Amino acid sequence: MLHTSLPACQLQTSKETYVVLAPDLEEKMRWISALDYALAGSPKNQGIKGLASAAGGAVVVGACAPSAAVSTVRNAGFSATGIVRKSFASRSFSAAAKANGGKIKAGSWVAVCQRVGTSGRLPLSWTVAAVSCGVVLGAVLGYGLYRAGSYLKRRRPRGEFVPPQLGGDSEEASAAAAAS
Repeated sequence: MLHTSLPACQLQTSKETYVVLAPDLEEKMRWISALDYALAGSPKNQGIKGLASAAGGAVVVGACAPSAAVSTVRNAGFSATGIVRKSFASRSFSAAAKANGGKIKAGSWVAVCQRVGTSGRLPLSWTVAAVSCGVVLGAVLGYGLYRAGSYLKRRRPRGEFVPPQLGGDSEEASAAAAAS
C-alpha cells in the first residue's frame, strides 16, 4: 500500500487505472502524456505500417491512373464523337492546323488525344507514363495519410483523465494503486 501526501492524477483505460503522483500539476501532466504515449503502442511496427500504406496507395492510384487519363482527355474536349465545340480541344486543334498549313500531323499530341478520345484507350507509352505517375502519387498520398492518421491518433486522449485532487490526503489514489 502506498502512503503519500502528494495529490494524485489517474489515467483510466478500458483495462487498467494508472496513478501518477507528483509534486505539481505540470509534472503530473508530463507523466500522464508519457504514459499515454506508451500505451498508444510501440513504434516498432511504424515502418511496416507506413510501407503498407504507401504500397496500398500506389496500387490503388496506379490502377486508376489510365482511366483517369482517358477521362481527362475527354473532359478537355476530345470526345467519343469528335472534338467538342469551344473547348480546349477545339482551340488546340485549330492552333495545330494553322501551324502546319491546315493539316494535323499524324502522331502529334493533338492527333493522339483525338484517337484517345474516340477509342477510349491510351497508347502504350501513355499508359506506362500514367501508371508510373499514379504509383508515385499514390505512394506519397498513402504514406501521407498514414502519417496524418498516426499524428491525430497520438494527439487524441487514450483514456479518461481524472484531474488531481488538490489539498488533502490521497487515500483514494493509494487504494487505486493497490488495486492495479
